[in-house]
Amino acid sequence: MFKMIVILRRKKGVTKEKFHQHWKERHGPLFKRFPQIQTYTQFHVTDKCRDDTDPPIDGVAILEFKSKEEQAKAWKMLAYDDIREDEPRFLQFDGTGVHVVHVDEEVSIIS
Repeated sequence: MFKMIVILRRKKGVTKEKFHQHWKERHGPLFKRFPQIQTYTQFHVTDKCRDDTDPPIDGVAILEFKSKEEQAKAWKMLAYDDIREDEPRFLQFDGTGVHVVHVDEEVSIIS
């Protein structure tokens, strides 16, 4: 299993309510077009920053694929263009708005 975690921040001028509505009702359903995606989960969050060094996080998404190769196949599909086209409508794009990480190891401490 190949897992991606995506940390999201909303675009300046987009209210929290509009961000969450757009992400849930417009952007999220676009991922249904990809047979390679095993699971796609959105976490709509309230960030409790300990300091003001970074802007607050508005959401976290977790995507799971059978393999990294399956993820690469998905992003080569034409449907991925629709996702990329939609992102600037509600996501911050100054280098801090979208942060993607690939999980190398998952360690369960309490199950």
